[in-house]
Amino acid sequence: MESVKNFCDEMNISYSTCCDTNLINWHLQNSSEENSNIQIDIINATVKHPLCVKYPPPLKYRKKFIKTLIYKIEETKLEVIEELYEIYLKLINESDDDVSYKTYYSKKYDVGIKLEESNNLISNATTGLTTWEASFYLTDWCLANKNIFYKKKVLELGCGIGFTGIALSLCCKPSLYCFTDAHETVLEQVDRNIDINIRENCKNFELPSVEVIKLDWTDDTWEMKDYDVLLAADIVYDPQIIPYLVRTLDKLLNNIPIAYIAEF
Repeated sequence: MESVKNFCDEMNISYSTCCDTNLINWHLQNSSEENSNIQIDIINATVKHPLCVKYPPPLKYRKKFIKTLIYKIEETKLEVIEELYEIYLKLINESDDDVSYKTYYSKKYDVGIKLEESNNLISNATTGLTTWEASFYLTDWCLANKNIFYKKKVLELGCGIGFTGIALSLCCKPSLYCFTDAHETVLEQVDRNIDINIRENCKNFELPSVEVIKLDWTDDTWEMKDYDVLLAADIVYDPQIIPYLVRTLDKLLNNIPIAYIAEF
């Protein structure tokens, strides 16, 4: 029974994280009865899992996942259960949504962050609705240096959809984490991601203290309270905004003693 649970957990993680389908161990067996049971277990752990239904991966990935599973079963010369074909036919007829969900899981730190992301690189005149490479490196470094952020007030510039801030809020226990961005659409999306990962999942223990604030670098009339640490990732992407960024950093670093900025 434990092995079945472990298998289902493994499938769920692979599906939720949009793992390369060629790297998945499907655990297909040689007997027809075992194979049918495995197919049902895979379906229930992925496309029919309540969380995966509520927060589905991109449609393109869902199609590829089921198509690959069908192909792998056919390779074994065993029968594909009818439900799998029905699921694939339904996916083919679905229209792609503007947003989907992807889980970023770290086995090293035993943390999974589920994010609502835009399916388009540029959406609503911003690139901030997807997760960028530098945020992964910054987050990994921060989780390896938790003591820097423990009980500290942290301000993030250009927070995007919230990957770094959510991971730090859950794992590093800052006294306050402030997410900032210039775009209202980005702030609305990061707030939804905070709901998914913090407000909905932290009901049995103390909620991390978070703020979501609009901060436009081109406007220097804003005032900001004191923080202990400044973070930012992938914020130097447009030469035209660099003078405003420098001015913003100059103003903030008068009161914030330390900053960590990652670019990729």
